Amino acid sequence: MTQPTCSDLPATGFVRKAQIMGALQISHATLWRLCRTEAKLKPTRLSPRISVWRAEDVHSWLKEKAQA
Repeated sequence: MTQPTCSDLPATGFVRKAQIMGALQISHATLWRLCRTEAKLKPTRLSPRISVWRAEDVHSWLKEKAQA
């Protein structure tokens, strides 16, 4: 997997699944697998069919992974 960049995501606000999948270059299944295993990547449900993630949490998670 290539190193994802934070520049593909907004600095603040909420990001949708498609934005995260594009920035991280991962599949739908991998995103949900990460959500189950990584405490920082927990989505917020806006409605039964819409999940969003805080952009700040995604950036923080990416920085932790880059340092590891």
